[in-house]
Amino acid sequence: VDLDGDGFIVPDDCDLLDASIYPGAPEIADDGVDQNCNGFDMVSVPPELLGTGVITTDALLTPEWGPYIISGDIYVAPEMVLRVAAGTELRFDGHWSVIVFGALEVNGEADDPVVFRSHADAPQAGDWHHIWINDIGGGHIDHALIEHATVGLTIEDTAMTVTGTTVQESETGIRVDGTGATALLTHCRLQNNQLGLDANWAGWSQDIRLRYTTVADNAQGIIASGSAGLDLWSCEVTGNTGTGILADGGLFRHSLIANNGLGIQTKGGWDTITLNHFEGNGVGIAVGNYPTRPTIERNTFLGHTEYAIVYQGGNEDGPVDAT
Repeated sequence: VDLDGDGFIVPDDCDLLDASIYPGAPEIADDGVDQNCNGFDMVSVPPELLGTGVITTDALLTPEWGPYIISGDIYVAPEMVLRVAAGTELRFDGHWSVIVFGALEVNGEADDPVVFRSHADAPQAGDWHHIWINDIGGGHIDHALIEHATVGLTIEDTAMTVTGTTVQESETGIRVDGTGATALLTHCRLQNNQLGLDANWAGWSQDIRLRYTTVADNAQGIIASGSAGLDLWSCEVTGNTGTGILADGGLFRHSLIANNGLGIQTKGGWDTITLNHFEGNGVGIAVGNYPTRPTIERNTFLGHTEYAIVYQGGNEDGPVDAT
C-alpha cells in the first residue's frame, strides 16, 4: 500500500510515511536522510577526498570547498549521484576523466556556472580527457563551462540533457556515440574546438536535438556518421573553417548557416533542409552522390563565394550548380 501517496511501495520505497522519500527523489545534502532510497545520504565532499577514486555514496561538490584539483580518474558508481553546485570549479592536472555509471547532476547558473578545465599554467586542448556518461549512467548538465579537454562530454548509449553550457577550446566539444545514445542540447555554445559535435551511430531511437544552440568558430562544426539522427531548430552554425554540418540523416529547420567553408554537406538521401537562412558560406549546400536526394525547400541564400547549392556528382560527373 502506498501510504504516503508518492507513487512507490515497499520494497522500493524506504519510508512509506514520507512523500518526499522515494526512489529517485532529490537528495538534501548532510541532513542524515536518504531521500532517494539508494542506502546513502548525500554528503559534501572536501577536495582531499575527491582527488581520485570511486564515489560510492551520494556526493555534493561546492564552491566553498573548491577548486577541486583532479589528480586521477573519478568514477561515479552505479546508483550513486554526484551533484555539483553552482560556482564549483574542477581543475584536471593530467589526462583524467569523470566516468559516470550513476548520475551526474551539474547545477550551475547562468551567472555562476560550474567549470571543468585544465589545471595547467598554459592550458590547451587535450590537457584532460572527458566527462563520460556511460550506458548505465545519466543525469543533466545545466550552465557549465567545459574547456581544454580531449572530448568535453561523451554521451555513450544513454540519454542526457545539456542546458546553457559552453564547451570550448577542446579537441571535440561533445560526442554522442552508440545507437542507444541521444541528447537534448538547449541554449548551448560549442565554440573554438577542433570539432564542435561528433554524432557517431547515434540518435537512432530518438534524434539528437539541438535547440537555440550555437556551433561557431570550430575547425569543423558538426559531423554525423552511421546514419546518426540530428534535429536542429533555431540554431546558429557560423564561422566554422571547414564544414558547418556534415549530415547523415537529419532535419534542419529555422536556423542560420553562415560564414562556413561549406554550410551543409549531405551524405544520406533522408536529410530535410527547410526554412533556413544560408549566408556567406563558400558553398551553401553540397549534395552528395547518394542515389536518393535530400529534401531542400523554402531556404534563403545570400552571398556565397562559390555555389548556393552544388551537386557533387557521381561516376565521372563533376560539380554541377544545382541552385
